[in-house]
Amino acid sequence: MFIESLKVSYPSEGWSLEETKFDRFNLLVGASGVGKTKILAAIDSLCHFATELNSLTRFPHASMTWEIRFNAKNGGKFLWAGEIGSGNTKQRGAAEGGEDSYFLSESIWKDDEAIAQREGGEVFFAGNKMPKVHNQQSLIAIFGEDEKLSEGFQALRKVVNANESSLAPVPLGDTFEMAFDGMNVDLEGFRNSSAPVCLKLYWLFHSDVGKPLFEKIEDAFKDIFPFVKFLSPEMVVRDGKPYADIFLGENWQDARQRISLEFFSSGMKKTLEFLAQIELSADNSLILIDEFENSLGANCISSVTDAIQYAKRGLQFIITSHHPYIINNVDFKHWKIVTRNAGKVVAKPALEFGLGRSRHQNFFQLINLEAFQTGVLEEAG
Repeated sequence: MFIESLKVSYPSEGWSLEETKFDRFNLLVGASGVGKTKILAAIDSLCHFATELNSLTRFPHASMTWEIRFNAKNGGKFLWAGEIGSGNTKQRGAAEGGEDSYFLSESIWKDDEAIAQREGGEVFFAGNKMPKVHNQQSLIAIFGEDEKLSEGFQALRKVVNANESSLAPVPLGDTFEMAFDGMNVDLEGFRNSSAPVCLKLYWLFHSDVGKPLFEKIEDAFKDIFPFVKFLSPEMVVRDGKPYADIFLGENWQDARQRISLEFFSSGMKKTLEFLAQIELSADNSLILIDEFENSLGANCISSVTDAIQYAKRGLQFIITSHHPYIINNVDFKHWKIVTRNAGKVVAKPALEFGLGRSRHQNFFQLINLEAFQTGVLEEAG
């Protein structure tokens, strides 16, 4: 999934994001409290709304309007706009009554062709009026298997919220089988699975087709931590149950002395997770990372930042950071400076603030911008 632009508002909170255009790599920078995290949260929420039939039940009393333009892997261009409100859902077609969130309106376009529309209780799909549908389910989630929408539906599923994942040992057995149910177990199929990162690394290590990619990840990890001798994903038995774990050996240790993933330092664990996500997320995934520097040591930041900036396979990144080293090592062309005027938020390219002389000068220009220091833009939009 590649997001071209996003416009969103939360009327009940008095918060809105003016239309923001995104590139392949995007670093959101700005003062604390301007709304960087909320931008990522809005994208994450929309993708849940679009791909999960019961997602709104997790967002009681939500009020939201949006317009998102995105491209799918095969080139389809989609526009999805809509509004969510709250009220008595029983009166509006829900199975059970109560004050809750529901879809007031939706419009879905593909390549300038209207695909689906919802207005009040009426729903049209491909020009045909549909029977009443559940008003707590998005039209993309309802009709996502139809050939007219399947490309967009699959694109919206390719969103990785790096802050929600955690690298940890995982059970094998049923979990392992379920991850590959009905799937050809090859590299592409595994990338497209929702299996945890630890399980993916375990599969790579023990697979002929995956071992070279595991070694690529391992080499990148060892470049950052030169005292690491090897990484070894293995099965362990705990409380009578099999788990996939990852063991680390260090240069000064005996080969029998190994460290379990549970006892990795937070920086080592986060670094391995990022390196793995870059290689093991599905092609054309969108990866969201809030406060990228969290848990990363000084020796990790440069290498991991470069790995993300120069990632291939059509990956798109939208990340936030306050760390001067990260900001200074990302080309200013990728900066989106986030500011606000009351509840109105804008995210503008650095060029619009007159930055663009040299990397060193750009950073110091940035930190001296009043809009960066205060987060306030006098005339937002």
